Amino acid sequence: MSCTQTACLVSLILFSPASSVAQNVRPLTEFSSSQVEYVKTTGRIDLVQQRWTVPVAGRSPISKWSCPVDGWPSLSLAGEIVLVQDAQGIRALNLQTGRSAWPAGEHDSGFLLQTDPRFEFPDREGSSSCLDGVVHGKFWTGTFAGRLVTLNLLAEGRLEWSRTPEDFQVESDRKVDFAGGPIEIPGGLAISLRESQLEEKRPRGWLVGIDLHGHTRWRAIVPPLPLANRHDACDAITAFGNHIYWNRSGQQFLSLEADTGVIAWQAELKNLQYERGTTHECNAIFAESKILIGTSGQIVRAFNPADGSLLWQQHLDSPVDSISGVHQGIVVIPGEHLTGLEASTGRILWQAGGTNDAGRGLGKGLILADHVLWPTRQELWTISLQSGQVLQRDALPQITKAGGGNLLLRDQTLLIAAPQQLTAFQVLLKTKKPR
Repeated sequence: MSCTQTACLVSLILFSPASSVAQNVRPLTEFSSSQVEYVKTTGRIDLVQQRWTVPVAGRSPISKWSCPVDGWPSLSLAGEIVLVQDAQGIRALNLQTGRSAWPAGEHDSGFLLQTDPRFEFPDREGSSSCLDGVVHGKFWTGTFAGRLVTLNLLAEGRLEWSRTPEDFQVESDRKVDFAGGPIEIPGGLAISLRESQLEEKRPRGWLVGIDLHGHTRWRAIVPPLPLANRHDACDAITAFGNHIYWNRSGQQFLSLEADTGVIAWQAELKNLQYERGTTHECNAIFAESKILIGTSGQIVRAFNPADGSLLWQQHLDSPVDSISGVHQGIVVIPGEHLTGLEASTGRILWQAGGTNDAGRGLGKGLILADHVLWPTRQELWTISLQSGQVLQRDALPQITKAGGGNLLLRDQTLLIAAPQQLTAFQVLLKTKKPR
């Protein structure tokens, strides 16, 4: 639905649902976002044809709103609906057509909430735009224009509630901001916040557990961390079972009980390593039953999720801001190169990539059974999970007029989200012949 009327001013964050019935969209049931989904195929994939492409805006040319990490938009999938979050706002698209999921007219661009260049917030400058949102049940929750918002996906994206960072703060005289996107936990959501004064070099941080109506359940307040500048503060949180794991700017890792926010353990890391003065990429975290993986600049560390003891650490040749997952005993780390680490020891098993644009990574990879689908600046590579051998290379600019980007796969549709363009491919998943 189009968001061009005054009802969409970000100062009010109002929403008017379309009256039309959704077209060509299968009925949406309740969904829950999973951290990693392993597809049961051979891992080989053929790009059959390009289905559609739409422009996205990592950095808005008409306002201060921008995505915090290299202009990447954020994607979420809920059935046949693609939630696209970029510097212009939040839109809902039909996975099969790329058009508005709930069209209100022929030229409807699908925006549910849209930023307005007449309203700017220089103290935040869109720092919480494009942080990953989360699909939980019939809702999507994410950040928009400095607020945390929840949209009802069974009611054409109707706004259920919105909260400012100040609604969750500890002291009323301190400016605060969201430090990462929300995650789903049992009975609700969790999100991290931090103090955001420009002059503040040791801002306090805290984690908030909220219910499905946006009300605070608990707060976990932690001591401040030393930061070189305000943009260093970039948190990553994840949940596994009844525990939340929190990577605070790569300097501190914590485990908290999801129902109470009580801190189970914390590990202090004083040797944060990355180049000061450059654009800082957010650190990452990944958890499963026996291992917790966290990144800090170019360092990858593994912890025992039960007590926080350090299992191993490995230094890579470039900063890391995402973890594809742990599968068949191998930790898959995308970056300038794609790296496979032995999960039990941290030993580097293999690295794939090159020095030219065709071999330099750009975006998050995707684990497909025995293989990894990895985007570079110009190509899409299929790599053996066990050996790191490159099995297939697909050139992208000739097809999309753009390079690689973050990958999402749903059935026979592959989404490639580049900083300026979102492209959907119809793909053919190759399966093993029965013996």
